[in-house]
Amino acid sequence: MQKLLEKISWKFRKINLAFSTLYIDWGGRGSYFTFAIWKIDFNLKTYCLFEVTFMLPNKTNTKYFYVNSWDILFLKNYLHKLHTELLDKDLWNRRRMSTWDKFRLNILDRVL
Repeated sequence: MQKLLEKISWKFRKINLAFSTLYIDWGGRGSYFTFAIWKIDFNLKTYCLFEVTFMLPNKTNTKYFYVNSWDILFLKNYLHKLHTELLDKDLWNRRRMSTWDKFRLNILDRVL
């Protein structure tokens, strides 16, 4: 039985998985709040059905209400990957970028 448990432990050593249906976090001194529904942490990436992290105004380091990060319908990681690919294309092949690629890069710069 011990050998079987050791094999199972060895197979699962690289898997990092966490799941929560409702996640609420308060940052304390940073005055940020996180609200998430269906949050999945898998191999150092976070996927959420709905997540918003925002900072409330205080008189020291945050003057206005500020949305720090968001994720809707598990789209954030896909959009970051697309943004990274477009940035690489802009850096290395600027002449080959189409008008559609420039438009998508502009929109992703504003949204992310």
